[in-house]
Amino acid sequence: MATRFLLLGRKNHFNSGTPIVPLKSLEPTSSLQKALSNAPLFFDQKRFLLDLEAGEPISVFRNALSAAKAHFNNRFHEGEDVHTLVNETARFADLILRLAWERYKWDNDISLIAVGGYGRGELHPFSDIDLLILMRR
Repeated sequence: MATRFLLLGRKNHFNSGTPIVPLKSLEPTSSLQKALSNAPLFFDQKRFLLDLEAGEPISVFRNALSAAKAHFNNRFHEGEDVHTLVNETARFADLILRLAWERYKWDNDISLIAVGGYGRGELHPFSDIDLLILMRR
């Protein structure tokens, strides 16, 4: 399997007091639009975005990850190819991270990079999502 990584970036330094930007005011980047267009069928984007606007972001993201885990687990028990599931799980994590990244107004010069197994596009059940955050000094 070819090595790949998720890289989400901005310029300038990160400010820990960065405010949340309302989702409806975000103009999706072309990479986010592409990710959303390739979202798995089980993921209801509209419902997710409505819940995110109305609720506590951490619980909304956690619920989406839990639903995905249950979905992929069911497919595993139905006998679906493990390599396909491992790859699709990583792509779903890409989507969720893109949505989380776009939710906040970041300054420039900060990048979020997927590393480890996840960085290779292999997200096994019960695996951590290993991320590296780079900032310019």
